[in-house]
Amino acid sequence: MLTQPPHQSIEKSQSATSDSNPGTRSPFTLIASSFASSLLLGGGVLGCLFFWIQSQAINFDQHSQYLAHLRQMQEIDARINQNVLLAKDGLLTYYDPIVQEITALEQLQVELSQPPSFINAQGQQELNQLLQIQAGTWREKEVLIQQFLSRNAVLRNSLSYLPVSISTVIEQSRMNPVLASQLNTLLRNILLFNLSTSEDLAPQINQDMQQLLATPTSADSRADLENTIAHARQILNTRPVVAGFVNQIMALPTYEHSEAIVQAYDRYYEQALQTSNTHRLGFYLLSTVLLLGIAANIISKLKASALVVQQNETKFRNIFENSQVGIFRTRIEDGLILDANQQFAHMLGFDSTEEIVGRRRSAEFYVNLSDRQRAVKILRTHGAIQNFETQFHRQDGSTSWILYSARQNAEEGYMEGVVTDISELKRVEDERKQVELALQASEAELRSLFAAMTEVILVYDREGRCLKLVATNPNLLIKPTEEQVNHTVYETLPKEQAEFYHRYILQVLETRRTITVEYSLWIGDRLRWTSASISPLSDNTVLWVSRDITSLKDAETALRQSEATNRALINAIPDLLLRVRSDGTYLDVLHSNQYQVINRNQLSAGTSVYDSLPLDRAQERMHYIQQALQTRELQIYEQQLAIDDESHVEEVRVMASRDDEAVIMVRDITDRKQAEELLRQSVEAAEAANRAKSIFLANMSHELRTPLNVILGFTQLMIRGGALNSQQQDQLNTINRSGEHLLTLINDVLEMSKIEAGRVILNESDFDLHSLLDWLYQMFQIKVQSKGLQLTFERESDLPHYIRTDETKLRQVLVNLVGNAVKFTDKGGVTLKISWMPYHFAPDSDSPANGHRLFTTPNEAITIQFVVEDTGPGIAVAELDRLFKPFVQTTRATNRRREPDWGWRLVKSLPN
Repeated sequence: MLTQPPHQSIEKSQSATSDSNPGTRSPFTLIASSFASSLLLGGGVLGCLFFWIQSQAINFDQHSQYLAHLRQMQEIDARINQNVLLAKDGLLTYYDPIVQEITALEQLQVELSQPPSFINAQGQQELNQLLQIQAGTWREKEVLIQQFLSRNAVLRNSLSYLPVSISTVIEQSRMNPVLASQLNTLLRNILLFNLSTSEDLAPQINQDMQQLLATPTSADSRADLENTIAHARQILNTRPVVAGFVNQIMALPTYEHSEAIVQAYDRYYEQALQTSNTHRLGFYLLSTVLLLGIAANIISKLKASALVVQQNETKFRNIFENSQVGIFRTRIEDGLILDANQQFAHMLGFDSTEEIVGRRRSAEFYVNLSDRQRAVKILRTHGAIQNFETQFHRQDGSTSWILYSARQNAEEGYMEGVVTDISELKRVEDERKQVELALQASEAELRSLFAAMTEVILVYDREGRCLKLVATNPNLLIKPTEEQVNHTVYETLPKEQAEFYHRYILQVLETRRTITVEYSLWIGDRLRWTSASISPLSDNTVLWVSRDITSLKDAETALRQSEATNRALINAIPDLLLRVRSDGTYLDVLHSNQYQVINRNQLSAGTSVYDSLPLDRAQERMHYIQQALQTRELQIYEQQLAIDDESHVEEVRVMASRDDEAVIMVRDITDRKQAEELLRQSVEAAEAANRAKSIFLANMSHELRTPLNVILGFTQLMIRGGALNSQQQDQLNTINRSGEHLLTLINDVLEMSKIEAGRVILNESDFDLHSLLDWLYQMFQIKVQSKGLQLTFERESDLPHYIRTDETKLRQVLVNLVGNAVKFTDKGGVTLKISWMPYHFAPDSDSPANGHRLFTTPNEAITIQFVVEDTGPGIAVAELDRLFKPFVQTTRATNRRREPDWGWRLVKSLPN
């Protein structure tokens, strides 16, 4: 349609020329026409060539590489921030990943300084300006990272040493549990303080340290205690500084600068792409005009153009399929996916594009369908949408954050665009926001804690010039602050001391590692010992943190002086003491001359376990040494050795003292073992005699019960015969009850045999309690009447009729209790009171004390109480303990010449 009007004009012009010039044209006309045609053809060819060259200006390989470098720079920035946070929390114990990422970032900045050639001059100038801003921000961030790593190393060192120092003080003060408890509290609060972002624990920690300093300790423990508190203060002071550096690092807008570079590049890339498309359109239009004007070249040009178009489509298809970002085309009306590349399918969790193209709709993947509705509204309003963030469902059910840009093709009703997965960036951004909030919350705490530092902190440059000085304790300064700042060490210290300082400054700058040195110097009129931690801050400056360790050095001197005393005390121990390495080599051997060993020449420092013991005993000892080192628990075992043709039994205790050392204590327990063997033999003999007695009692009771059961059987037969008068009937009942009582006494003897053998069993059953009480009353009625006594049973009106327990043992208990009362009562009477109550009572007004009982359900347990009262002489309080002992009588029974009674023993021994 675009080329038809010119073609019609040419035909009309040719017709007009033919009409006006019916004859043959002159040679000049032909030459002019040929020249004009050639000139037109040449001009058209040159024009087509120009448009073609301009349309091929974009190098997609350069574009992909430059865009990949931009995204890689953002990823490295996120990883560095993450590693800084890990290092702050102690989860990254070495800093090589941070250094490597910074090096990689610097290399990327160099490569990004050369934008692709298709970006215009204005774009290259803007990109270079943004890159310079980014590089400057990163230099500032790198300096902060170096300062953070230096201070974090100091903090980690104190956190590592503090538990060890506290353990040492506790070990030296084992007789002071108060001090041990205070130290454990301090350690717990310090660890909680380091993990939290609150300053609430700081006053408590300071109070704990003051209490520890006020606690009386020995001279040996005092120095370690002060060293422990010094480390605790170091943690209190250093953690805020470390958190401050992290806050500054996270606050630098490196990510925003990187995103600004990406957006600027995308903008100029789109401009270059539009310019290329415009030249391509010009090329196609001019080629079409030339093909219509020159019939001879139409076919060849069309073939060439078709071939070029095919190649371009293949090239664009390769770029489309191999792009590192997702590319898609969807129908606006229903979201049907019309086309997509492999990266887009991968983002949605599919293996190939065939699974989604023409089959799935984009609305299926939106987590919030309202996001798609909002995106479509923007697209129809503005024709395009830029950097739209939303969440997509993946094929496996997970979700991911994506960022896409698209433009609308209103005529054909579809939208096309590019998409990238930003889930990792969103996660890093969320973490960064959380860190920023935590750092802001602790900013006030950091400022207050920094003022509480007791160390002297100095910053020196490569020449040894003091750039900064912070000291809350002026007594530790060699000279006043104003005489040290902006002066070199050669100007403020003696030459030898200045050279010492300068040498370590240069060493730290060269190795880029933190070192710790100890030295002495005169401050005022006193020689003080100082421990300094020297860390690199930048390429030209170091951080020098010094603290006073004079008291620690004095304590070490005192400790060495007391070593001889400790050695004498250890030598006085009668046991064999050994200090051994994990490979079995003895480090120390301490024993008295009286302690017998196999070979004294083979038991000394430098010898091995295998030299001093037989092979089997040496292997056994090595086993327990390894167990102690692995479990950190005390190992105890016994060994038997032949020493000077005599058998010795030794008890060996093994305890780990260090990671590679253990302490062994060997004690000769031969005498104790012999005594234990004699005791065991005596116990076995006593048990054998007891078993013989129990067998005799069991046999005897059996022999007595057999004829007695026969007598009772015939008595019952005579009673049931009915041929007896009432007097004979009563006499037979008396014989029967007496026989049953005698059988009960025989059973008591057998029961005591079971009790002593430990074989008493409780056999529960349901029975009539009232019937049992009636039987008991009838049994003792004759004996009571013969002694002129009165027997009374007082039962509560609501006493349960049927209960569940061991009826036989209850009968035995009651017979013995009532029988014992009747036996020792000569006048008056015996009363048995039976009452009952549930296990649980209602509180307050419903308690039994107020006369109200809480009744239980049929399945609940109750307590039945039997109380025997008599008018006999009673039992003295002093003899109550003897009451339940076998074959032992109270004074009352002895004076009255009564036989020993097993009843109390039986009652006491039966199960409740």
